[in-house]
Amino acid sequence: LMFLVAYFLVDQNYKKEKGIYSDKVYSTMIINSLDEGKSKILSINNSSSAKVSSDPSLRFPYVKYIEDRIINIDSKAEKKKDILVLGAGGFTIGHSDLYNNYYFVDIDKELKSVSEKYFLQKSLPKNQQFIHQAARNILNRDKKYDIIIIDAYTNKNTVPYQLVTREFFKQVKDSLHKDAIAVFNILTSPNFSNKFSVRVDNTLRSVFSNIIREIIAGYSSEDDAITNILYIYKNIDSDNK
Repeated sequence: LMFLVAYFLVDQNYKKEKGIYSDKVYSTMIINSLDEGKSKILSINNSSSAKVSSDPSLRFPYVKYIEDRIINIDSKAEKKKDILVLGAGGFTIGHSDLYNNYYFVDIDKELKSVSEKYFLQKSLPKNQQFIHQAARNILNRDKKYDIIIIDAYTNKNTVPYQLVTREFFKQVKDSLHKDAIAVFNILTSPNFSNKFSVRVDNTLRSVFSNIIREIIAGYSSEDDAITNILYIYKNIDSDNK
């Protein structure tokens, strides 16, 4: 028994020294500081999934783009937006927005507790709800949304195949209100230098005829370079005829 207790304490101390706060079935979560202590990075399965910083200019550019140009968190419309985020990351999208309604969906049930305790170091506000569920299951309901953000493609080593199919993209489209917006954040090649970048682009365009592609940051002409690409679609009447 003493050996097991000692092993547990050593293991926990080692994990904290390495910034490891969760090492479970679905994911390994590691939190580290950077930018001379101004920022923290949450890495999930060896991929940087979220960043918080005391300096707004150091946040992930794609998050700032979504907040400023898609959600417009500084503007309060008469009707609050229902915003669905598939792939919760560290709950950083709209984290300062106390007005609109957010539904963060992720398959890892520990993500909320780890993020609140070690990453955000505060509880999610009342207008932001965590739903422990597979992304495809949440879209099988009758509820429709004003904005759907799919942020589940950011692991550079693996891509959830069930979230890059025509069937899934059609589910997203069917879950949008009229004039609602879908945003897909995909870490891929900006110059179509690999098969995945070509295939996902073709599949998205086969479902969303008016979709646009925005290269956000980190572009390089190197063949193996990858960066955040935002695919943005607005559910207008002409695309439903």
